Amino acid sequence: MSYRNSLWKEVRILAASFPLLLMPFFVMAQGRLENPLQFSSIQDFLKGLLGAVMYIGLPIIALIIVYSGFLFITARGNSEKIKQAIYNFQWVVIGTGVFLGAWALTGIIAGTINMLRDNI
Repeated sequence: MSYRNSLWKEVRILAASFPLLLMPFFVMAQGRLENPLQFSSIQDFLKGLLGAVMYIGLPIIALIIVYSGFLFITARGNSEKIKQAIYNFQWVVIGTGVFLGAWALTGIIAGTINMLRDNI
């Protein structure tokens, strides 16, 4: 009896998933597949993605720097809290450097590739 129930369960799963397997054929039958993005190449997409990350990341960095300054203000001479605020500020500066360094590095690499492509 248990084998029959498990077999019936597998048949139901297969029957439910069969239309999903045929879905690409129906989608392609509707006509040409259009690109919903405004980017024509992967380089343009990565450039747009990096721009969006910078657009979101820079205000977040500014807020974290303000929070780090708030930690300094609320320390009020407490050496343990000042150490925590210095530690926080130190890692904010390091993270900002990595963030902006990655942005600069991608610009340098893209410029080099474009220069080499133009010389060929």
